[in-house]
Amino acid sequence: MASGGRYGEYADGGRYAERAPAHLSRADAEIIRLGEQITHWRGVLAAMETTGAHRAWTRDHFRVGDEAHILATWYPVVRVNAKSLTVPPLVFGGERRFNDAGKDVWTDTAPYDKVYGRRRNGNVLHTPPPPADATCVIALPVETFDPQAAVEQDLHLCPRPPVARLTIRHDGTSCGCVGLCQISEPEPARQAPNAPWTQTILLCAEHVTDYRTADHEAGLHPPAVTWEDLT
Repeated sequence: MASGGRYGEYADGGRYAERAPAHLSRADAEIIRLGEQITHWRGVLAAMETTGAHRAWTRDHFRVGDEAHILATWYPVVRVNAKSLTVPPLVFGGERRFNDAGKDVWTDTAPYDKVYGRRRNGNVLHTPPPPADATCVIALPVETFDPQAAVEQDLHLCPRPPVARLTIRHDGTSCGCVGLCQISEPEPARQAPNAPWTQTILLCAEHVTDYRTADHEAGLHPPAVTWEDLT
């Protein structure tokens, strides 16, 4: 076989040399397409991070004594590492095994992309907490002393830090919106007009009572609604 194996047949003088430009053109087009997709989804994730809708778990979100949701089971955090959490043996479902000296005889590690929740002091977060500079999303009117501007007041977001996060996965049914959430267009960039979409509401201590109904207190919210205490 010629040097370079089968690929040598596409080089100058090879039996398929005339096909090489077409193959290279298709490969270049695919590289460009994939690059555009990567850029797009990085932008989507960055936008979700700024709103607190999604962030990646990191070592900054955990401490020893927390519990991490891994493989549908809660595991106590034994050690926090740069790229993973050290937990008791995964095959034992979170049960720690100690030797006579009180040391763990067996531990496993789980990378942060395999962690799906944190439990601390009874509070459960399904996704990481919002950024440190996140604020309440309730819009407040800007005070004005111009009587002619009273009808068209500007709005600004409440500057207080959030203490709770309400996540609603709108699908028209399980979100409790009776289909109304699918009528309007919440996100102009969305391709399908009736596609499910997620709404994240960050609430400060002052505005949390506007959303914390008796049903929320009793945990009776619709299945697609998640209420999380951020304190």
